[in-house]
Amino acid sequence: MAEEKVVEMPPRIMTPLMMVIVAAIAALLSAFSITMTAFSPTWVGGSIFNPGNIGLIILSILLLLSGVTPQLRKVDARLLTILWVTFTVTVMYSYGTVPMALFDAMLASRTYNPRWREWFSILWGPSLEVARLQLKGGVLVPWEEYMPSLLGWILLAVLWWLFIISLMSIYRRQWMDVEALPYPASYTGSELILDLSKAEERKGRRMLLLIGSLIGFLIFLPQALRNVFPWFPDIYGLGKDPWISWSLFTIDTTKTPLKGTLVGLNGLQFNPSAIAFAYLIPTDILLSAIVSNIFFMLVLPQIAYYFGYYSTALTVSDVVTKRDVIGQGAPFYFYAMASYGMAPAVILVWIVLNWRYIIQTFKWVHKPDPKVDAEEPIPFRLSYIILFVSIALLFAANVVIGATSLAGALIIIFVHFLHNSIRARSAGYGGPWIGDWMEPVGWINWMYAGVTSSTVTASMVNDYLMINRPQNILNWNNADVMVMFRIAKNTGTSLRDVTLAMMIAMVVSAVVSFPLALHIRHVYGSKIYRGLYVDGWWMYFIHDPTRMTNYPAPGFDWVWSALAGGIVIAAVYVARMLWFKFPLEPIGVWAGVAGCNTFILTSWTIAYILKKITFKIGGVPLWENKGLPLAVGVMVGWSLALFLSGILGIIRFFFPF
Repeated sequence: MAEEKVVEMPPRIMTPLMMVIVAAIAALLSAFSITMTAFSPTWVGGSIFNPGNIGLIILSILLLLSGVTPQLRKVDARLLTILWVTFTVTVMYSYGTVPMALFDAMLASRTYNPRWREWFSILWGPSLEVARLQLKGGVLVPWEEYMPSLLGWILLAVLWWLFIISLMSIYRRQWMDVEALPYPASYTGSELILDLSKAEERKGRRMLLLIGSLIGFLIFLPQALRNVFPWFPDIYGLGKDPWISWSLFTIDTTKTPLKGTLVGLNGLQFNPSAIAFAYLIPTDILLSAIVSNIFFMLVLPQIAYYFGYYSTALTVSDVVTKRDVIGQGAPFYFYAMASYGMAPAVILVWIVLNWRYIIQTFKWVHKPDPKVDAEEPIPFRLSYIILFVSIALLFAANVVIGATSLAGALIIIFVHFLHNSIRARSAGYGGPWIGDWMEPVGWINWMYAGVTSSTVTASMVNDYLMINRPQNILNWNNADVMVMFRIAKNTGTSLRDVTLAMMIAMVVSAVVSFPLALHIRHVYGSKIYRGLYVDGWWMYFIHDPTRMTNYPAPGFDWVWSALAGGIVIAAVYVARMLWFKFPLEPIGVWAGVAGCNTFILTSWTIAYILKKITFKIGGVPLWENKGLPLAVGVMVGWSLALFLSGILGIIRFFFPF
């Protein structure tokens, strides 16, 4: 007899009782989060909770309490990890973007689009007369009118989740175990979890994290108080020019003496939290992005200007307008170069170069390896089954529920495969730098070139609706699955446990928060703090194919710029492969162009200098043991101050003072 393989399974803690606890936490937190979202002030970005801050807020509070409660210093790291992923995934489906923004869009779709609103699919809710009931407040939800769209969005959310989690499970082994991508966003969770569970062993790191938290909190506190109390002095002057209102501590250079200097210069970021996060990003990514930003955003536009292009860039007085001038304009079409050339190349070239790994995963499907499968979140055979079944169901759902064309449904699935793969890959180095609401549109424009108002059809309208922001936001945060896998690896938590907890949290949150959000909107109506149309503005035009064919730029000359961007990334991949010391990294090169702005020119340069100084003084150990916890602390303190201002804003809304 052949010797039987003995596989050592990771320790598991997801017992039936723990599953019930996770489900209960998800239900309670989603109800609380979506309720708070309705009354969250605008300055917190739509909700006091979001997937990036919920775990940080709760665990940092526990960390502070552990100073007076010794029992909290002995909590199992695996339990804290399960709680972290439960909090994070729950809020993915119960905050300002999902589902509240979808209901904003449903109301706006009927209000803003009188011409074609009758063509919208069942996803966009009942008639305008019924939809406007929520403006009144104090009314019951007409559930029979909303049920088809409500069930449709929940179904799409679950299907996209299954699609993404199976795809991430397939990538995970190569990216995390072989290439050892650091996933800098995981440092926050890992540090807080380990500081709580191993308090005695990590006193030094814990102290540095607390010091950093105090620094971050105090830096942001004046602005937090200014947000709540208009009479509080504007100490930093952020409410006046040249500061950008939607990007804190960022200068709009079009409102400074620099306005008439460099064509591509549009903003300079000095946000301490952004600098702290950039300090966690690998130095080769930082250097690549800085060099790329200088070359593509400053040098090339300046040369083009001397040849007669971008002539209005030095006359506009708004950072977004100036960005659009070079982003949409000839000769470089930087929006297309970044989003349709460089970004896809990041993942497609990787797949080509790592074809052996892809083939190997299919071999594990054909002949499972118990040892390999035991180390994975989902066995490879099951991952591929879930992936292909979810693709088939997404195709059917988009065609039937979303009323898209057959070709439109296929393109939608391909685009979201591409975007989520890019997001997850770039998150390994400090991203993602893709996710802008206009980025999917160009992939479908070839189908409708030359469309006019008289030739628009229902399938065109719904194709543009469904490829754009609505489905984009459903899986906007799903690539964070890889970050949570990295946290699990850092804390010694079973990937199976983490995956199970995420699945439970996702389903429970979607089932609870979607109906509850609709109920809150009908009960409170226009009285809710955030407004009923806040995130519905994009429905004014994304349904209109005659407008959407202008993105990422009018015509199709932008395709050549996209191809050039892809070639640049492929060349950097090859150079990196042939010469180990080649200084540039593909994802860093793309990061320098991704935002079509110069924000990172300051924040990332500062972080790069600080990191190089750290390495010069004490090498990697100094950065890892001192610099990292201090930087994480700054981010924690910043988030806590913003959270506090949001809570005060909600209290002040109900009890003016």
